Amino acid sequence: MVVKVGSPATLSCRASGNPEPTIEWLRNGQPLDPDRLEVHSRPIVLPGGSIFFLSVVPGRKSHEGVYACV
Repeated sequence: MVVKVGSPATLSCRASGNPEPTIEWLRNGQPLDPDRLEVHSRPIVLPGGSIFFLSVVPGRKSHEGVYACV
């Protein structure tokens, strides 16, 4: 996915099961911890497991990478 700088982006992940599965996001093979990112660039983990970026931050590579949900 390519996103224009300053635009929002949603990365979807869907999983179902019983018990309800836990979804973890990886960025470049490493666990994504939104709390470790700068406040203005943190993605929001949505109910159901998708992540939402309010605005892709210009001039920063904090959002670039290969994302995977497991």
